[in-house]
Amino acid sequence: MRAILFFILLTPFFSLAQHPASVQKLHAELRKQSPGIQKVRYYDQLISEVQGLDPVLSRQLIHQLYQLSDQINSPEGEALAHYQNGVYYNMKGKFDSLLLFAEKCMAVSKKNNLPFTQAFADQLTGTYYWQTGQFDKALNFHLKALRIREKLNDQPGIGSSLASLGAVSLSNDKLPAAKNYSTRALEIAEEIRDHKLMLRSLHTLANVYGTEGKYSRALAFDEQALKICAVTGNKRSYAEIYSNMALCFFYLGNYQGSINYHEKVLEIDRFFNDDKQIGDTYLNLAAVYAAKKDNQKAEELLNRSVNLFLKTRYKSGLRNAYELLSKTYQQMGDDKNALAVLQKYLQVASEINNEKNDQNIARLNVQYETEKREQKIKELSQNFTIQKLEIQRRNILLAIASGVIVVVFVFAYLLINRRKLLEHARFQKELNKQQQLAAKAVFAGEEQERRRIAAELHDGVGQTLSCALMNLNRLFENLMLKNHDNDLARRSMALLADGYDEMRSISHQMIPNSLLKNGLASALTAFIGKIDKPGLIINLDVSGMHSQIDAQTETAIYRVVQEAVNNVIKHSKATKLFISVLSHADDGIEITVEDNGIGFDLAAGDMGNGIGLQNIKTRIGFLKGSVEIDSSPGRGTLLAINIPAALCTA
Repeated sequence: MRAILFFILLTPFFSLAQHPASVQKLHAELRKQSPGIQKVRYYDQLISEVQGLDPVLSRQLIHQLYQLSDQINSPEGEALAHYQNGVYYNMKGKFDSLLLFAEKCMAVSKKNNLPFTQAFADQLTGTYYWQTGQFDKALNFHLKALRIREKLNDQPGIGSSLASLGAVSLSNDKLPAAKNYSTRALEIAEEIRDHKLMLRSLHTLANVYGTEGKYSRALAFDEQALKICAVTGNKRSYAEIYSNMALCFFYLGNYQGSINYHEKVLEIDRFFNDDKQIGDTYLNLAAVYAAKKDNQKAEELLNRSVNLFLKTRYKSGLRNAYELLSKTYQQMGDDKNALAVLQKYLQVASEINNEKNDQNIARLNVQYETEKREQKIKELSQNFTIQKLEIQRRNILLAIASGVIVVVFVFAYLLINRRKLLEHARFQKELNKQQQLAAKAVFAGEEQERRRIAAELHDGVGQTLSCALMNLNRLFENLMLKNHDNDLARRSMALLADGYDEMRSISHQMIPNSLLKNGLASALTAFIGKIDKPGLIINLDVSGMHSQIDAQTETAIYRVVQEAVNNVIKHSKATKLFISVLSHADDGIEITVEDNGIGFDLAAGDMGNGIGLQNIKTRIGFLKGSVEIDSSPGRGTLLAINIPAALCTA
């Protein structure tokens, strides 16, 4: 039996010669150890080094650690083996198995009162929730692990927890927190010369700076990490760094360079058989091909990534894949699939990004910092108890007097500050009220002036032109003009009639009767019905207008839609125009005007600051609404407007 066990334990060691010197050194030290807790810890260190190099060998070493722990009856060894098994399945992208071994590690740790391995279990559980997009829970478990390690003064463990917190913060788009945690982790890693921890910290920092658009800084961190990888030979870290570099090249416009690095990452991901990472790389490659306008290739890669993310339940990746796939279908003209995928994206995004998540994360961060400060205070209190007691005896009266003074000053400050806040609130309320009244007055004055001008046109100029037309008709009937003069007279009459009709049209546009009589929906329908633009198909959707809406708000909406449609007709060269006016009891009124025209470059600022769009922004600004414009050359234009519910009702 001993010979068989010796053969099993010895077999994987023959393959260690191809690995870095640090791995071989750990292996040599391991072989010197007799069965005991020290050998268990050497196994744990060796497995940690091998996990990113050789998944097959790491699996064999984990099996040996289980055997050794059973042989010497070591709960710590069993817990560490469970932890390493969880790490192994995390690298495989099998997160349910990861959670299973995290629970096993926790059970053994609690049963045998092992806080050191309990921190590992919490970290594994945090990793599971991070990978599945539940960031508030992930942060909670990583903070639990950090608290335990701080009590144990476990510097490598503290650094590992900080690196994990940095990764979670990055995934949740909390860049300042990600930078803070990762910088602290890097400082510890450099102090204890932990290459693995350095790589994790540098990877996150490179991602942070890449996300901020500081690509040179991001590539500098990647270059630093590559030098460490050359020493450690860690394939997993190579994949992470190559992925960062590929993204930097992508945003710098070097698409082929980006594809080359993504292909390297894909090769390593397949080596580890990591479905989650493979899906991530497919997604990144799809983004490059989408930027190159190769939509067929992008669609193929995105569907692969979606299948892998559904399999691994990686919600962050699934959200990003659905978003890009919807845009790809839109570029391909497949609006039906684009809408279906967009709905899936919104569902997944709402599960990940919600206000409760952010509140929980903020609460956990504050709770951790508070507990940390309290722990330091407690430690100081324990170290200086005798000195404090002596000082308190001599200075108790002074302390009481000082306390009373402080309380009085604090109370006075709070009272004054409260009055200032109340006064500021009253002032702000009155200011908002005056601004609303001013906006209504501006609208009322503008509409009154329009009505006056329209009436002048209709009753003054209109009547004059009408009389002129009748007089000329009678004159031409009485005159016997020659053919050439007769034609000239008829053309002149036609021009005068056209001018009269144009004047009537302008008068009616300035005061749309249908808006005054039948409301906004009928007025918009009548306005769209009068548009005669060959080759332009207009779809109008007006819903939710049953509740009473302020007349000035209705007029403003009518003018905004009128201005937006005129802009489309004049500038966009569109063949399709979609207009939607939706009223919600809680969310106010949402207006969208979207065309498939030539679009324009928002960054250039040549079209985005035109008089028409400025008029729209001014009108909506008076109503405390928001205006968003999305456009790019060749992709049409989307105008999205929201008017708060409080300003819509009469």
